[in-house]
Amino acid sequence: MRAEWIKLRSTASTHYALATAALVFVLGVAWTLYVDSIWHERGLRSAAAAEEGFLPVVQLAVAVIGVLAVTGEYATGLIRQTLTVAPRRGRLLLDKVAVVALTAFAVSAAVLLATASAARLVGDYPMPELDVAQLLAHALAATVLALAGLGLGVVTRSTAGAVSGVVALLFVVPGIVNLLPTPWNTRIGSFLLPNLVPRAFPPEQAGLEPIGLLLLYAAVPLAAAWAVFTRRDV
Repeated sequence: MRAEWIKLRSTASTHYALATAALVFVLGVAWTLYVDSIWHERGLRSAAAAEEGFLPVVQLAVAVIGVLAVTGEYATGLIRQTLTVAPRRGRLLLDKVAVVALTAFAVSAAVLLATASAARLVGDYPMPELDVAQLLAHALAATVLALAGLGLGVVTRSTAGAVSGVVALLFVVPGIVNLLPTPWNTRIGSFLLPNLVPRAFPPEQAGLEPIGLLLLYAAVPLAAAWAVFTRRDV
């Protein structure tokens, strides 16, 4: 696992993805100051909190980290050396999953909590109360996307293909479902990844079903990755 940490930290693309996630904090504060300056004069009763408006940026940034954790090695040919040093492919994949999951959750949770806290410190317009549990659930959803990206990266061995799959999960499929006639758009949409975290609150009413469905979005690509990675040649 130590080698996976070193490889992830030493990749320039990882630094760019982390910088993009961190940029959300700056954008969130700027958005809050802007809305704060106009909400009185325009009579706004409410506006989206910064951490909600820029959540997709955080999700995409950590998803790219998951994708690059494996496709970067395929692109450079480093995967051959990695498999020579660590021939147990199942163990290698588990190490990548652990590193990506820890990194994605830590980064997304830190960025979302920092952005939400800063927005409420500098902003005066009406915002929902800071809900740490819900922010951590959003961080879990971002981690799921990162793991889905890792799984798709193993299956496709293509950065473009895996990132396209993540974008489809996050934006394309929900957009298509919204075009379906009522009530199918609502029924199917409730099972889509972007809608699962809101469904999970309050937990005492929602139960574990939304979180279980959320985890399936990572489990299915990772199961496919396991089947492919442990059976095929480099």
